[in-house]
Amino acid sequence: ISLAADGRLRNVCVHGPSGSGKSAIADVFVREFYTNNVEDGRITMKDCVYRTTGEKVSQSVRKFVKAVEHWKKRLDHQVKKHQVQPALKCVLVDCLDQVPSHGQQTVRQLIEAMDSEGV
Repeated sequence: ISLAADGRLRNVCVHGPSGSGKSAIADVFVREFYTNNVEDGRITMKDCVYRTTGEKVSQSVRKFVKAVEHWKKRLDHQVKKHQVQPALKCVLVDCLDQVPSHGQQTVRQLIEAMDSEGV
């Protein structure tokens, strides 16, 4: 958590066999990071996290990209409205390995673009 808080850890990929607790670990990390790095409740953890599944991404990569862009705009609006910058901005994609390779490439490019924007 301290690596993420000071910006040294930007992206995390959790992998392992089915049922090994990958989603649970990601949930605990997000909850702990949010609790330790957001000073008040003006921006909620729900505002800071976009969650989906690889199955939904596979159905329409374009819809996924638009949904993430919409989430970013909504979060930016909350930041401006409340004059608070949350330390946590997180996109969680469960079962990304189910997405075809071209879709995974698009997701990677989106995450890299968000990195370059400081999201």
